[in-house]
Amino acid sequence: MNTWDLSVFYKGFDETYEKDLLELEKLMENYKSFLLTKDVDPVKTLETYLHFQEQLTIKARTLGSFASLTLSTDVGNQDAPKYLAKIQSIFRKVTAEEVLFTR
Repeated sequence: MNTWDLSVFYKGFDETYEKDLLELEKLMENYKSFLLTKDVDPVKTLETYLHFQEQLTIKARTLGSFASLTLSTDVGNQDAPKYLAKIQSIFRKVTAEEVLFTR
C-alpha cells in the first residue's frame, strides 16, 4: 500500500499543528474584531479585509489539507475528523459578522 508523504505540511498532529491551530483561532478573533469595526476609509477597509482573507486561507488550507489528506490515507485515523471539525467550528464563529460586513 502506498502512502503520501505529508511531512511538507506537518509531521503529525503534534505541537506544531496545535500551535498553528491556535494561531488560526487568534487570527479569526482579530478578523471578527475587524469585521465589527467601522472604518471610514473604504480603501483601507478593503486592504485589511483582503489581508485577513489571505492569511486565513493560507493557514486554514494548510491545516485542513493535512487533516483531510491524513484521513484519505487512513480512514481509521481518529484525530483527523476531530481537527477538520475544529477548523469548521473556528470559521463558523464569524458567520454572522461576515454576513453583516458584506451587506
